[in-house]
Amino acid sequence: MEQLIPVSGMKDREWVVHVIDDERTANAFVTPGNRLFVYSGLIRVCGNRDALAAVMGHEIAHAVAAHSAERMSAACVANLTSGSLFFLIGALPGLALFGLWSLSGGRFIQNYLFSLPMTRKMESEADYIGLMMMAEAGFDPRAAIGYWERMQSLARRGGQEVPELLSTHPSNENRIEKMKEWMPEALQRRSESPYRTGQSRANFLEEHPGGAKILKRFAGKNATKPFWKYHNEHVLKKYGEKLKIGAVGESAKL
Repeated sequence: MEQLIPVSGMKDREWVVHVIDDERTANAFVTPGNRLFVYSGLIRVCGNRDALAAVMGHEIAHAVAAHSAERMSAACVANLTSGSLFFLIGALPGLALFGLWSLSGGRFIQNYLFSLPMTRKMESEADYIGLMMMAEAGFDPRAAIGYWERMQSLARRGGQEVPELLSTHPSNENRIEKMKEWMPEALQRRSESPYRTGQSRANFLEEHPGGAKILKRFAGKNATKPFWKYHNEHVLKKYGEKLKIGAVGESAKL
C-alpha cells in the first residue's frame, strides 16, 4: 500500500486494509470509506507481492475512477429508461399482456442491456488503471497476467466459468488478452518508476538466503493491532511478514 497509494493520486485519504481469514475464498473488494478487504485465499493464489499488488491496484482503481458513484447514477438512469419503456409498451392496445410480462422480464432485460455491460466496462477500466498503477509503483506488471491465468485455471477446474455476456466481469481470457495488449505501456512505466530500486531491494531480500531473517526481524512491526471485525492475529503471523502487507486494520496515512 505504501507504494500503490502515492501513484493513485489519493494520498490525502486514509486507507485501511483488512485480511479476512478464509482460505476457500480468493477475492478482494473495496468499500466506501477506502476500506480494502483481502481474503487469505487470494493471498495464497497470488503467491508473490507483485501479483498481490495487481489485485490491490485493481481494487484501488475502482476508488480512483469513482465507480461506486458512477454505478449508482447509471442505475437510476437505467431504472427510469426501462420503466418508461415498459410502461409505454404496456399501454399500447393489444400489448397489455406484454406489459404484465414486463414486470417479471424487465429486470432481466435491464440487467442484460444496461447493468452488465456497464459493470464489465468498469472492471476493464479498473484492470487498466490498476495495471498502470502497480507498474508505476515499481511492481512487475507481468505478474498480473500470471494471476489471471491461475484464476482461469481454478474457474475451469471448479466448473465456475460464466459466459461473459451474463457476467458482471470480463472473462478471464478477455482480461488476459487485454493485459497483454497493455503490457508494453506498463513495462515502460515500470522502467521509469522511482520506486523500482526499492522494490528490487525488497525482492532481493526475499530471495537471498539470509533475507528471511532480515524480513522476520523488521517486517510487520505495526501489524499487531486488532483489525475491524476480523481480528485473528494468526492471519498476520501467517501472511503479514511474508508479503509485507503492513498494518492490518490500521489506517495507512500516506
